[in-house]
Amino acid sequence: MKHSSRQTSLDLYLTRASHVAQIVLVVAAVFGYIYTVLPIYQKELLSEEIAKRTIELAEIQDQLKFAESERSELGRLVGELGQQGESLSKDIAIKEARLGAVTKSLIRTHYVMFVERVEFLVGVEYLFVNWEISAQDILESGNPSVVEGFFLSPYSAITKALAGISEASFESPGIISQKQIDTYRAKLLKVVEKNKSELLILNGNAKDILVGYLSEMDKNKNDPTPQDRFNEAQWKVKKKHWKMLHDSFKKDMDRAMNFVGEQKQLK
Repeated sequence: MKHSSRQTSLDLYLTRASHVAQIVLVVAAVFGYIYTVLPIYQKELLSEEIAKRTIELAEIQDQLKFAESERSELGRLVGELGQQGESLSKDIAIKEARLGAVTKSLIRTHYVMFVERVEFLVGVEYLFVNWEISAQDILESGNPSVVEGFFLSPYSAITKALAGISEASFESPGIISQKQIDTYRAKLLKVVEKNKSELLILNGNAKDILVGYLSEMDKNKNDPTPQDRFNEAQWKVKKKHWKMLHDSFKKDMDRAMNFVGEQKQLK
């Protein structure tokens, strides 16, 4: 009976010890897992992640090097473009300056051509008067109004020439545009109007020349040599007053043409 009781008590202890051993084993297993297996597994995961990140970093570094190379090449290209742009800007500035100088010279040349053509047309105006009315006919007519028609003031000749000038007035029509002609005409007319009072003055007095002519002709109406049909005295009077008419006429023409010619220097 006592032996059975001891055995039962031993079994109980053994059973309890077995339970405790199982618990200790579980605790040991958990402890071993936490402090041995799990760190190794986490280390492997970490190593794998590090390897992956290292590869990604290498790729990023390669991309960064490529980008840096591209940036450097782009910088070089930008520098070259900047130099080319600066050179091009200088070239454009030089060409614009040359173009401005050529344009200015061309405008100046056109203006001088315009003035020279006006000067020519002024001479034509005087020639028309000279062809239409001869000095001899004027003197023989004895009519002051006819003599006055023989003279043409510089003002009248210049304004007539300016009114008649057009593109067709030049040897090469179209070489100067009508717009340029209108501009130059207005410019020259302004100067003419400014000097109008001076340009209206005639060099010779038509009435005085005719009166003097008629008076001298009357004084010499009797030929000193009646047997000679040619009255030499009257012929000399005619020649003298004919020259007076033409000298006065020519001086007015020269004044008009010289006045126009001086305008070539007008800016």
